[in-house]
Amino acid sequence: MKKFYLLSFLFFASVQYSLAQTQTSTGNTGNGGQTSNGNTGNGTSAFSESSFLRSPLKSKSIVELFSDILDVIMVIATPIIVVFIILAGFKFVTAQGDTFKLKEAKDSLINAIIGGVLILGAKLILMIIQNTIDEF
Repeated sequence: MKKFYLLSFLFFASVQYSLAQTQTSTGNTGNGGQTSNGNTGNGTSAFSESSFLRSPLKSKSIVELFSDILDVIMVIATPIIVVFIILAGFKFVTAQGDTFKLKEAKDSLINAIIGGVLILGAKLILMIIQNTIDEF
């Protein structure tokens, strides 16, 4: 599986690099074509703008990236949290007074609520961490 990730990264990196090279080579050469050292006429290298990989993500910073990831996680996790709370309620109903089953149902409900608070409060945690780092 690790080989697959490495190969896919190398493939997409090479495609991105080749696309950047194509965009630069079809562009304007500047003031008078190429000079003897291989640079364009205006003194900039033809590879200066395209020798780095551009991020395909729309996020401008790591905080925005984490925020976008958390948005996706919240969309997926919210229905799962509701299902776990419903299952805990179902365990309460089916316990029928058995103390062991009631304890298990109570633990399930507490775990579902704690997990929900952590997942739904992740944005708040991210903002606290960002503000703490910004103050340093």
